[in-house]
Amino acid sequence: MAIIAGIDEAGLGPVLGPLVVSASAFEVPDELLDKSLWQTLSLAVSHKISRTRKRIVIGDSKKLYHRQRAGALDHLELGALAFLSTLGQRPQSLRALLGFVCPAMLKVMDEYPWYAGQDLPLPACLTPAAVDLPAAALRTAMQQTGVKCVCMRSEVLEAGHYNRLVRATRSKAVTLGDIVARLLAHLWQQSPPGRVQIDVDRQGGRRNYLEGLQRIFPEAQFKILDESETFSAYRVTERPGSMGETPMPPKSMGGTPMPHDGTPVPHRVAEIRYQVEAEEQHLCVALSSMLCKYIRECMMELFNRFWIARIAGLEPTAGYYVDGNRFYQQIVPEMKAMGMETDLVYRCV
Repeated sequence: MAIIAGIDEAGLGPVLGPLVVSASAFEVPDELLDKSLWQTLSLAVSHKISRTRKRIVIGDSKKLYHRQRAGALDHLELGALAFLSTLGQRPQSLRALLGFVCPAMLKVMDEYPWYAGQDLPLPACLTPAAVDLPAAALRTAMQQTGVKCVCMRSEVLEAGHYNRLVRATRSKAVTLGDIVARLLAHLWQQSPPGRVQIDVDRQGGRRNYLEGLQRIFPEAQFKILDESETFSAYRVTERPGSMGETPMPPKSMGGTPMPHDGTPVPHRVAEIRYQVEAEEQHLCVALSSMLCKYIRECMMELFNRFWIARIAGLEPTAGYYVDGNRFYQQIVPEMKAMGMETDLVYRCV
């Protein structure tokens, strides 16, 4: 069996609301490692919206979510909740969802007035039945193909925490890179020995990621496979004990001990690839993109509710630069009246 995983973000550009970075990972039979998961799970999922077949659409969240459309969250919600169900998770609220994918955020939420004591019931857009039926079909497709979802994990930075980190690193790109590094380390540490393939959606024009990877895996061996305009790839090799630990019987990402007969534990070999528009090429990245956007939009719903309840005639915002600044200027008087610091709300850019 091999592990394939993907990492993506939502909310790097806005001036309001959280930055969310997510990872998803699957265990697949070795012979399916180079086959598209969209093709493998085609009985239950599709890459694009179809009017004729009722499958779960897994794709770029920017193309699946349009704020002004009725039921705008439907595709993101179905994709996120259906795959969470394969991990035995059926979150009934935003806090329950965060408790599974990003438990550290639960304590942080109470530092922000728009989250403190608040929650959002889930599903937020669909009915439970509209999630349960496709989710059941997905679980069947995964059982038939030997595919298993083994990880859905997120990191969430609300404005105040985001500002502190960006000022410390002097770059939002570096801050994003640090978060991606933590998720890469988590995926590596939780993967059983064998082949691991991790795809990361590439931001900006950067080509060289070797130095950053060497900091994440200081005792691993590296080989540069490619560093081009749109694609960078590296092979990371770990031998038993090379990370300063005695080889132990491996565990799955879910924590269940795998069989061990006393033979030497094989080393891990990971191929880590940074690709422009990776969500169009890899289901894992697309699913991570959808989870990020779903979490961010649910959190923005609570943010908007808080301010709209206090300011008559205030229109909600998605938090992006132009409209985010419009919204911010309208709430400034109320912020001052509440004694609220700018850094708690408005993100440095």
